[in-house]
Amino acid sequence: MVNVTSLVALAIATLAVSASAAPAPPRKCRTKAHVLPADMMTQPAPKPAPPAVPAPAPAPAAPSAPAPAPLPAPPSAPLPSAPLPSAPSAPGHFNGADCLATHNRLRLSEGQKALTYSAKLVAAAQNWANHLASISPADGGITLIHEGGPGENLYGGSGTLGNPSCADAINDWYAEKPTRGLHYTQIVWPTTTQVGCARATASHAGGATAIVVCRYDPPGNIF
Repeated sequence: MVNVTSLVALAIATLAVSASAAPAPPRKCRTKAHVLPADMMTQPAPKPAPPAVPAPAPAPAAPSAPAPAPLPAPPSAPLPSAPLPSAPSAPGHFNGADCLATHNRLRLSEGQKALTYSAKLVAAAQNWANHLASISPADGGITLIHEGGPGENLYGGSGTLGNPSCADAINDWYAEKPTRGLHYTQIVWPTTTQVGCARATASHAGGATAIVVCRYDPPGNIF
């Protein structure tokens, strides 16, 4: 008779062997991710910078144009010529035509060029003649004072000589030729080209005093 206890024990042992011999069921497994510190994480390689484009070479500066040569100064305009009266002016036949003709006659005799008559010089001579007449003494005396500088001849007459013409004054100056007086040298000065003369009179108890002034340009007697 089979022992029940032995059978039960055998069955249990058989089950145990069967259980140990059965293959283990499959299991899913996930490896834990290993997170690197932020400063150790691999950064993507930066894109290479594009090659530098060389700046274009500056265009060579255009050569500066040479400075234009200065224009020559325009020739100075000649002094205006005074109109010459066609008829002698009273008193004493003093007029520009007489003054110019007498000067040029004497200059040509010395081999010098003829002068032209200048209105500007006439005006200056008239102003100075008026001044000298105004300061002449009331007794008929004559005051002859040069305004200053060369280029001026003066003549004075009173009493019977108180009405001189321009030729009277010029001929008196030219009479200094033997001594090379400065009145003479101014009349024939080589570089002088213009002349202008004027007369002023002052009345007094003895008659009249006349002053003749001639101006020259360029002035003479420059030594």
